[in-house]
Amino acid sequence: MIQIIGLLIAMSVLVYLAFKNWGMIPASLVASILIILTNRMDFWEAFSVNYATALKNFVGTYLLMFFLGATFGNIMGESGAAKSISLKLMKLLGKERAILIIVLSAAILSYGGISLFVCVFAIYPIGVILFKEANISKELFPACMLFGCATFTMVATPGTPAISNIIPTNYFGTNAYAAPVLGIIATILMFIMGYYYLIWTNKRLQAKGIGFTPGPNDDEKTLSMSDTDDLPDWKISIFPLALVIVMIFVLKNLTSMYAVVIALACGVLVALLLFWKHLENPLKVVNQSATSSIISILNTAAIVGFGGVVQSSAGFTSIVDFALNLKMGPLVSAAIAVNIVAGITASSSGGLTVFMDALGAQYLKLAQISGISPAALHRVCSIASSGLDSLPHSGATVTCIISSGLTHKQAYKYVFVTNCVVPIIALIIVVALASFGIVTN
Repeated sequence: MIQIIGLLIAMSVLVYLAFKNWGMIPASLVASILIILTNRMDFWEAFSVNYATALKNFVGTYLLMFFLGATFGNIMGESGAAKSISLKLMKLLGKERAILIIVLSAAILSYGGISLFVCVFAIYPIGVILFKEANISKELFPACMLFGCATFTMVATPGTPAISNIIPTNYFGTNAYAAPVLGIIATILMFIMGYYYLIWTNKRLQAKGIGFTPGPNDDEKTLSMSDTDDLPDWKISIFPLALVIVMIFVLKNLTSMYAVVIALACGVLVALLLFWKHLENPLKVVNQSATSSIISILNTAAIVGFGGVVQSSAGFTSIVDFALNLKMGPLVSAAIAVNIVAGITASSSGGLTVFMDALGAQYLKLAQISGISPAALHRVCSIASSGLDSLPHSGATVTCIISSGLTHKQAYKYVFVTNCVVPIIALIIVVALASFGIVTN
């Protein structure tokens, strides 16, 4: 019991420190020490093996992607290409629909198989200009961004290539289009709830006189719409972004990370060639991108390192055992268990993998005995992984907030609603429909 309490206290302390504007590295170290003490772990092994290995593996895996993503985003921003695209979007849809534009842009990229981390770097330069023109608080940007690429298009929309939709196929013999009706219902529910929450919140903030305020890293010249004569044509501006999307699709038979890195590298090179004359100092842009990407990846990796300590603790094992042995109907217990494990691991795919490795085969048998199709179980498990995975210590949440130049105190309350509350409400409705056999396909 002390081990479990220690784990929960450590997670609470990590969240508290994040809201007190502590950096992710010192906050994760303090929280890790609490776990080590209450779980009677060896200090050196916990830090040199569990924490350091998890951190090192994350940095080693994602360093190129973070650097190329930051470089791509900065080139698009500094060259005026992002501004050109933003102007075109405002003419087509109106600046008052800035929130809808960001949500749909993130959703389209996500459904196209583009990583959440890449989405952040690619969309932010466009989004920040749209938000400025519409006078929308930047505090809403992470919620718009994460809602578009880490909820319905990640786990519910039929056919999505996101890993959290693919993992169940390896255990249930299903495919990415499993239970399409349930998936479509969940997608519609999430979109309506999340989008109208964002619109309502924006109106409430603007009624209080809270609008756009540039962050410390936002360039006033880039955001200004006073001089638009020297901007690249919007059709040329959108080409590098379209190239990245198309290349990821074309290279889908390669390892996903390999495909993303190749696509981003090509996008960066093409953007440099197209917009070279629009960049005052191309080398400075690349160097600044390297610095900002290191800050982003280390802050995210620190949380992953904390997760390595968590998953090596006895308290974690006890909580997982409890979650995986809930005595309820297969859909209800699977939904709760996946949510709990995803919350502790701060990862949709991580929580889903732990659940599937432990009890995937057993739950498949239980579902078949109960007359529940494997496809329905697949969809419920996928959706369940997108609820508590977005708690404040989630790596994706940390990356998006930090990359936007914000703090947890400013932005997280909105992310919690769009990426935790909304998916859980949709999950409850989907479980009810599937349990009563109202919709099983």
